[in-house]
Amino acid sequence: MNENPTPPAPKYKKNLTEKIQLLKKRLIQCQKEKNDIINRTATELKSKEDKIAELRSELNEQKESPEQMEFVDELKEEKSALKEENKRLLRELERYKDQKKIGFNLPSGAEIRGDIDSNETIQVENNVKILGSLMSSKDIILGHENQVTGDVISEKGSVKIGNACEVKGSIGGNEVLLAEGTTVGNIRSYEMIHIGKNCKVSNVYALGDVELEEDVEIKGSLEYAGDFDVSKGVKITGSVIPCSKKELKEKISKSTEGTDFSPVIVKEEDKKQEVLKEKSKIIGSTKEKIDDLRGLIRSARDENVDISQERDLLGEGITLYKQGKYKDADQLLSNGHSKLEEKLTHLDKRPKDEKKKVIDDFTEVKGVGRSIAIKLYEGGFHSMEELRNASLEDLQQVEGIGEGFSKKIKENLS
Repeated sequence: MNENPTPPAPKYKKNLTEKIQLLKKRLIQCQKEKNDIINRTATELKSKEDKIAELRSELNEQKESPEQMEFVDELKEEKSALKEENKRLLRELERYKDQKKIGFNLPSGAEIRGDIDSNETIQVENNVKILGSLMSSKDIILGHENQVTGDVISEKGSVKIGNACEVKGSIGGNEVLLAEGTTVGNIRSYEMIHIGKNCKVSNVYALGDVELEEDVEIKGSLEYAGDFDVSKGVKITGSVIPCSKKELKEKISKSTEGTDFSPVIVKEEDKKQEVLKEKSKIIGSTKEKIDDLRGLIRSARDENVDISQERDLLGEGITLYKQGKYKDADQLLSNGHSKLEEKLTHLDKRPKDEKKKVIDDFTEVKGVGRSIAIKLYEGGFHSMEELRNASLEDLQQVEGIGEGFSKKIKENLS
């Protein structure tokens, strides 16, 4: 009897087995690809982490470097200064954008004897010497290294003074802006005062804000009715007094009574007339003697010398000057000058003739008047040789001699 044969496996089972084997192969392949991707990504990640660590190390080194930190601080200061300068330039642009007319434009190197009064803007270039005052209804703009023996007054405009200028009189205007290294007398302003680095001024009266840059020296008091912004190194010998605007207006009014000289009105069409030139020359000479006698009186006061007689002569001389009696004023002032100079000469231990000769020698230097010559002598310069050998810093130690003036003296001595 025959046995029955084993029936064949169903076809669907065979197909299922083949699919399972194929899926297993694909799974192994995917796992391998996954491991390759993970390894490659880990390598790239490690490289980036190393780069980040390197950059962090460099950044820390830069932060810790004193030189780099100092440079960053300097950049910050420069940025701040540029911002302030930009503000000032914008203010100036606002003031001058509608300006179309200039009454006087004095060229560089000019020398003007006499006062100038204009209804338009006065603009002065560089290295100009003015033996008189500048007065305008509008703005007054001075360039660099100018010398003015009188006042600089703008009735309704601003006064802007360039670097290393010297103004022996007062300055007044709605706004007053002084550049670096300028020496001036009293300042009064009805809006704002900005004083640059290393400036030297007398009393300051500001109905508005006051801005003082580094190393400003005020040889007097500062009275203000607005904000007060001061930098390092500022020296004020007198009082700093905040005031109301009403109170300060009264003080300014009293301080200016009787101090302004009646100016010679110089019209543009008359500039070439010989008569006006001669008159201006006489006026300039008389005004210079007024300034010289004032300087001598200050020196005598410091030495406790009796100056009552000479002070009276000065007052009479100013009165005659205002009345237009220039020759009479000149004679009276010369008399007071001689009397006071003789008193001061007797104070010195050196022989009178020797001191007088040295002072006379100093006045031969262009730009040096009697009062400055005496100050040079009292400042320790007792011969022309000592004056020639003096440095700019030595000359600037003498009262009334600033950076620009000291350079001029050295130039004129060579």
